[in-house]
Amino acid sequence: MKKIRTSSLILASFLLLGSTVSCKHDTVKDPNEPSASPAVTSELKPEIIMTGNEPATQGETVPRPADLERSVAANPGDLFISVSDGDMNIQYNGSSTDPRHTMLSYNAVNAPVTGNGDYTVSVTANTKGFRFDMTGDENNNSVLPEGLQFLAVMYKEGKKLNPKAVITVKAVRVDGQEIPLTAKGYTASDDGVDLKTNVFNQWTDTPTSDALSADGPLYTNGQPADFISEYSPRMIDGTGFEKWTDIEIDVTVSGIE
Repeated sequence: MKKIRTSSLILASFLLLGSTVSCKHDTVKDPNEPSASPAVTSELKPEIIMTGNEPATQGETVPRPADLERSVAANPGDLFISVSDGDMNIQYNGSSTDPRHTMLSYNAVNAPVTGNGDYTVSVTANTKGFRFDMTGDENNNSVLPEGLQFLAVMYKEGKKLNPKAVITVKAVRVDGQEIPLTAKGYTASDDGVDLKTNVFNQWTDTPTSDALSADGPLYTNGQPADFISEYSPRMIDGTGFEKWTDIEIDVTVSGIE
């Protein structure tokens, strides 16, 4: 049976019913959107999932074995996968120190950006570290990620390092099987520091006003480009993630001057 921690759901419900969202029909800012952009309707924000106050994982309650794989953190200038499974329990956001988000950090493949070109990033649940963090036993493989809430390719501090960089997703593979891309992805910044290309973001319906693509900006002087309909924050439909172990994404980086 999969171990499910419910505190993330409780936290999300509390925040939605509390002062930050006064009504389920309220209009709130897209978490990807700069402050000057139009608001979009949403009931949850990725920040609730990716920075919630979840309790310690099971692995924190017993001594850690010495043979666990290295927990990989994203450094400035790295591409990495940011992901949350369907229960908002199993996540990776580039951290190797926050126990809420490190279970997929073991053997994660992050890619230092050295210029325009092709890169591959990945995460895996097929590690002793993942099994230990989720069950307290490095050999217990009873728990795997199930479903998908959020998936993106991030460029850590990319907005500062290369503000015109564009991350074009070329292929997404789950457990070795390629997932069809139903739309093109755009690159934008949530915080003016990191860059992000959404692969599957259920909280955002339209490209944000700072969106860049290999075809050019998606907005010019506030007006949408003729090709904007080809772009979406959901490049895949989310199927193929019923229960998964590995995610691998191929991207091309362009726009670096």
